[in-house]
Amino acid sequence: MTQGTRASITGRSDLAPRRLRDPHADLLRDSRGMQRDQSVARETWLAALSLERKEDVLLELEVTLKGIVLWADPRLQPTRPGLPPLRDRDFRPHVGVALAALSRAYSLAGRLLGAGQLHGALPRRLPVGFSETSRTEAWRESPTQTPVESLAALRSAVGVARELLQSLARVDRLSHRSFFAALATLRREVERNTCFNPLTLLEFRPEFDRIRSPEVLECLQLCETDTAHRLASLTFLSHFRLLRVVQMMAAAAADPSSASRAYVFLPVLRAESDALVDVLRDRAGAMLADTLERELLRLAATDVRARFDALTADSEQLGRTRAAMTAAALSLRAAVRRTLERVIAPCGTPATEAAALAGFLEASSQLVETLQHGILRMVEVFRPGSDPERAVGDPGARRGATSQGRQWAWIFALITRAFAAKARKARQASCERWSAGPTHEFIAEYLRHYRELGQALAYETLYPHRDRFTHALTALSDVDFVDDHTLDALVADCEAFGAHLQLAVTSASERPEMRGVPLDKERAGELLRLHLLGVAPVVARALDALPPRS
Repeated sequence: MTQGTRASITGRSDLAPRRLRDPHADLLRDSRGMQRDQSVARETWLAALSLERKEDVLLELEVTLKGIVLWADPRLQPTRPGLPPLRDRDFRPHVGVALAALSRAYSLAGRLLGAGQLHGALPRRLPVGFSETSRTEAWRESPTQTPVESLAALRSAVGVARELLQSLARVDRLSHRSFFAALATLRREVERNTCFNPLTLLEFRPEFDRIRSPEVLECLQLCETDTAHRLASLTFLSHFRLLRVVQMMAAAAADPSSASRAYVFLPVLRAESDALVDVLRDRAGAMLADTLERELLRLAATDVRARFDALTADSEQLGRTRAAMTAAALSLRAAVRRTLERVIAPCGTPATEAAALAGFLEASSQLVETLQHGILRMVEVFRPGSDPERAVGDPGARRGATSQGRQWAWIFALITRAFAAKARKARQASCERWSAGPTHEFIAEYLRHYRELGQALAYETLYPHRDRFTHALTALSDVDFVDDHTLDALVADCEAFGAHLQLAVTSASERPEMRGVPLDKERAGELLRLHLLGVAPVVARALDALPPRS
């Protein structure tokens, strides 16, 4: 493949990439796994439907159904330290949340069906076993449900689940097993539905997930390889989808008649953000590396020298893309965890309506900032200097992005400071002759955090020694013993990077949009603790090396 026939991911070539397939369109069409004829029938039905804001109604119905099903999982619900064990908890308040959400889903399905298609929930007739042909052939030839029939069956299942939960709400105490069993019946019905089954994570539909931002669409066209295009599309689509989920949650919390149904959107945010982290952090790097490796292997040995600069630039851009994706996903997961563990009170906790509404509004505002910052991180990779307000369609996007960037720069400066303190402690440790030397496991742990968050910040803040710092960390990641001279040099590099991040925090605070907006260090500290959840204990011990004033 010659350089004239391929467009660079950095825009070096004037030729637009010619694709046999569109990964963005494939992701919109195929991520849910619907058959082609079912997808076409659904799109035809929706296009012929005469209902105002029909796409928004359908999206809210499917997101609400997904939230109701996920609401049965206590791991995705708001929590606090000190909650009783699962077997000792009463789940009647959770039934109230599910009932409010089911009533909303029942109403939305009725709006989509129209007055002529509404009927009560009647038992389905049993099928007839006799047929002129064999039973296998008859099953193969049986017609699938139309979208109207699928929606009517879904509404009927929602009505049955609502009746069941209304009966359970009258008991004196409800265990989690009974609550889970009741919602499992609804899950089975939704999974069997032909045209309206949203029970898949990271799924999208062309009816309501098409990206409207010209800046974002141009960024996708600048992706050279199909793999980069697909991963960038996943990042953008998931962030835009979750922005709409957050807006639904805020609108539900502000509705006095059924404010409790706002809780069902929280499991959706948690499950989707965790799934996004699993893909972008654990799989995206290998996918992008495999693409670059295949391109290198296709080159003749005589072409390597001529293509060296172009391949180096492509490798650098793919690395920056991976860093931005990973940092955006991890920032989102930390923000969602803070919402569930710090901001929103657990279901059933005594709280006034005003306090509950304030908690949901605070969570919505912070999640919107985080999601918009993730989108703008990706836009900045492909189109540096783009207007944040045009990219996400929000006049306050620039201020939110600056606030998020300042916050995470401060967080990683604190992580870097803790690492330097731990390194000094290991350097100064005196070892007896027959004792084991100090462990340097914290170097590998810091490298992992740098790859997840710090590398993206190094790109965003234009750190001049980024490559040297990255190579120095990578070279020491698998080394069993580090001599004192090498460790001293690494500490100096870390301190220089930490000072650079602190300068970036100061510069961000001096921007016009951030005047009078102090850095919320308490919130940043909570995000840091939540980000460190689940890592090796050595990382938590590294933070203990900080002086008490930090």
